Amino acid sequence: DNCRPRIAIVDYDVHHGNGTESAFEDDDEVLFISLHQDNNYPLNEGGIRNDGSSTTINVPLPPGSGSGAYRYAMRKIVVPAVENF
Repeated sequence: DNCRPRIAIVDYDVHHGNGTESAFEDDDEVLFISLHQDNNYPLNEGGIRNDGSSTTINVPLPPGSGSGAYRYAMRKIVVPAVENF
């Protein structure tokens, strides 16, 4: 239904957005995407998550990833996910 309210949250920084993920992981009207440094904070959270049925997408990037990695992830993962949402 194209009339239902939908919100897309894109969190991009060094740490995984675990609090935001937890708040919205069961809400199908909110798409949450987190781009963050792999296994930085919190430890052992924020691994790759996109099983096709979830509205949560985690994109852990290797330490030292620069703006090119973020641009690539935005173009190949984030923008298509938001457009399909």
